[in-house]
Amino acid sequence: MKIRSIAVFAATIVALTAIGCESESVEPEPTEQAEQSLVKQLNGKYKFVFDDARRAAVFAELESRLSGDELATAKREADEEADVSVLEFQDGRFVSWIGDKAIADNSYEATPQGADTLLISMGGRTTTLVFAHHDTIVINDPKKGELTFERIK
Repeated sequence: MKIRSIAVFAATIVALTAIGCESESVEPEPTEQAEQSLVKQLNGKYKFVFDDARRAAVFAELESRLSGDELATAKREADEEADVSVLEFQDGRFVSWIGDKAIADNSYEATPQGADTLLISMGGRTTTLVFAHHDTIVINDPKKGELTFERIK
């Protein structure tokens, strides 16, 4: 009888330990391999998302400076430019495209800041880039605010 009691006690301890482990949500420390994976995940081309909120902010800024035909032209040009704006990240090289014209071409350094966030340093400036999900990135531009880009497949 004593052996059975010890076995039941041991089984209970194992069961309670297993339950305790399942209920704890301890996030493991990111490994160097996981961090490098996040940096590699950035490689690719991303199209600018000119959603209603971003369009409203751009148009409001234009409206504060322009009017009439000049404003109408500027709004049309903003729409056209947004439609062909692409960012490209490739192994430490960044290129910003408007159509087939590169408007910026720099080397960059990406440092993981969590499971879905990179700190991007380029040309003496640093900004935060967050993976909203695998194919969407959000860049916190100090002057323009949050800018969203979707991966081109």
